[in-house]
Amino acid sequence: MDYLALILKNTSLWELLALVVVLYFLCQPSLMKTITRIKVGELEIELQQLKVKVERSEAHIDELESELQNERRLFADFIDHFNPNASTPELAPIRSTARALARNMDDIDSLKDFLKLGTAPDELYLTAVALRERRPVKLIPDLVALLADLSADSDLGGYRLNVIWTLTSALHLSLLSAVRDGVRPMPDKDTLSLAERMLFQLERHIKVQQDRPDEPLKGIRGPIKHCQAWIKKAKELTSI
Repeated sequence: MDYLALILKNTSLWELLALVVVLYFLCQPSLMKTITRIKVGELEIELQQLKVKVERSEAHIDELESELQNERRLFADFIDHFNPNASTPELAPIRSTARALARNMDDIDSLKDFLKLGTAPDELYLTAVALRERRPVKLIPDLVALLADLSADSDLGGYRLNVIWTLTSALHLSLLSAVRDGVRPMPDKDTLSLAERMLFQLERHIKVQQDRPDEPLKGIRGPIKHCQAWIKKAKELTSI
């Protein structure tokens, strides 16, 4: 009531009446077609101008929706035309194209739908590449949850080690963005604690232990180590 009293005190009767009239006509499309101009006191309102502005806004929304649909279609088409079981060198041009697509994606949040067990290997690989490129901090909880499920599976969900490495590297770079670069939202304490437990389990997974035993840090254990370092720094920040 105090806010209402303040508004009424600082707003003239004509301005309030004009606002009510405008809202009424905007809710009456049939009247908008026959009445083009109204005058309230000294204030004259051109209804056609309001109509044009509304139509332009609607057209802009339709255009954005069309762009998002096209992005999803491009991503789906791209998935259909590569072999996720190809060798790492053969995947190099695929990674380059996927990174380029990711840089131009406005709807990066839609990748969340692929961060779950059962996602097709090609979809998960391209999602991991896109996340590594864009480093979306807001998707860290979903990425941690997926990696926790994978680390608890004796076969890592049946995915190639390259996919697991790319997902773990994407987590590392996203944590780096949150902690070093100050991108928000910062992962909460529960997410960071789950990430710690997940990385401990993933590091000791038999398949991860077999990945590059000659140079462990060039395998999955490399990004795991980086993740652990940045999680420690993140927990220090959240405890302040």
